[in-house]
Amino acid sequence: MQYFMYYRKKLALIRQGLVPAALVLLVILLAPRNLYGQKLYIFLPGEHLAIHIESQLGEYFSGIQIRAFSTFKDFKTIIENERPQGIITKREVVDHIKSFTVALHAQTKGSTTEPYYILSLGEPIQPSQISNKTIGIMDFLGRNDMKTLTVHLLGAEPLKISGVKKLEDLLSLITLDMVQGIITSANDYNFIKRQSKLDFKEARCKNPFSIAVYAADSVNTEISERVKKMPKDLMIFLGFEGWN
Repeated sequence: MQYFMYYRKKLALIRQGLVPAALVLLVILLAPRNLYGQKLYIFLPGEHLAIHIESQLGEYFSGIQIRAFSTFKDFKTIIENERPQGIITKREVVDHIKSFTVALHAQTKGSTTEPYYILSLGEPIQPSQISNKTIGIMDFLGRNDMKTLTVHLLGAEPLKISGVKKLEDLLSLITLDMVQGIITSANDYNFIKRQSKLDFKEARCKNPFSIAVYAADSVNTEISERVKKMPKDLMIFLGFEGWN
């Protein structure tokens, strides 16, 4: 049924003249039938809304149900109920989900981890100086687990950790003087610099986090191969350069 709906949608695009008929028919003929009805769920908190992730990846993963999430709570709950065949998220998230095995690691410049930075206004805040500071961070695991990860990231415990769900909220925290510093990944730092003209000072955190991983609940070479062969522009959209 899902394959039929996909086929009908492509025919509609042909009639509208939006997609060359030969290209669409080639995609339909080459698409593996055994992928239809399978699910790939994504949770990568950052600059892109869940609906934009679904829109960008939907065409390449035609026949596979793509669903993206904005919060860890929703992601974990739906996964436990619906059991997708594969997920793309951070390694630290997979460690909190049962029965999924990491198959691929995202990488940038040959590394599967990325540095994180403490951004502040005025003087830079070194990790060794945060014991009396209130720090903001993107919360992608829930308060208790995020506190543990933040302490590991910094190598020390801040006075207070203020978790937010969106990158824009990090900017609000520091703009409204609710925190002395905010923590962001190297990738998200680029987004923050585009969104704000604030003169941030930066200090590198002691430890990195994973960029992203693909994990499967069982042996699934079809989806794994599709993920591994994602076009370069889609991988860059998700915040990395390739898989290994």
